[in-house]
Amino acid sequence: MEESKEELTLRPIHEAFLIGVLQAVSGGSVMAALSQADRLVSLLATGWLLLFVTAMGVGVIAAVLAALWHVKATVRGSRQEYMSSIRMRLSMYVACCAIVVGMVSLLAGLWVMFFFPGDAI
Repeated sequence: MEESKEELTLRPIHEAFLIGVLQAVSGGSVMAALSQADRLVSLLATGWLLLFVTAMGVGVIAAVLAALWHVKATVRGSRQEYMSSIRMRLSMYVACCAIVVGMVSLLAGLWVMFFFPGDAI
């Protein structure tokens, strides 16, 4: 199915917005976790906090790589643009997965510490 010219011109804008959202969510989560690390350690075991920060750090790196591939896709020709867009979308997928893993680890850590308050898991 052919896409209209308007859809093709709006796609890079939507992709750039999503990349910015991924960077903001993962980067903001890392900064917030590091600035409140002492409080989070009192709520979570250290392993859960490390898993959260690591997953969000991977999300930041993947989102920055997606931004790099997005810029390259908009500058290059058709064949290189296609390869860059594949890499960009893969990086966006990795960033989304890392954010989900980070959030799940944070919530799982909170629930584990709620049910087993004395155990350091």
